[in-house]
Amino acid sequence: MKKEAIQWIMGPGKGIPSRAEKHFGALNWDVSASSFRKWWKNRDKILGDSGGKKRIRGGGRKPYLEDSEEKLLVVVIQERAKKDRVTRKWIAKTAQHMFQRSDSTFKASENWVTKFIRRNGTHTQAQLRYL
Repeated sequence: MKKEAIQWIMGPGKGIPSRAEKHFGALNWDVSASSFRKWWKNRDKILGDSGGKKRIRGGGRKPYLEDSEEKLLVVVIQERAKKDRVTRKWIAKTAQHMFQRSDSTFKASENWVTKFIRRNGTHTQAQLRYL
């Protein structure tokens, strides 16, 4: 889809990405002009990727307080090695305490803990019972 749009912009669109909205809108594409402009700006990366990829490598939001998350992961692994109980509540409490120094606005919400566990491939004891 993106490659097709970029090819059209290069050819009949004469290098002007905003023209693509009207053209592809007539073809029932629900894509905004800003998306076409973004694709045009990143055209080298998009065209350089293999045909099966839908996303640019390295794109997306980076983890919040990445260095601190790595330290938290080390603490979680150490606790598990000592056979201590590691719960979601414990992870949230430890993260809140560790990150308080770096960013006072940080909230170790239930959603954040879930994503931390998913990002790092860790599991709480309850989750391990069902694997």
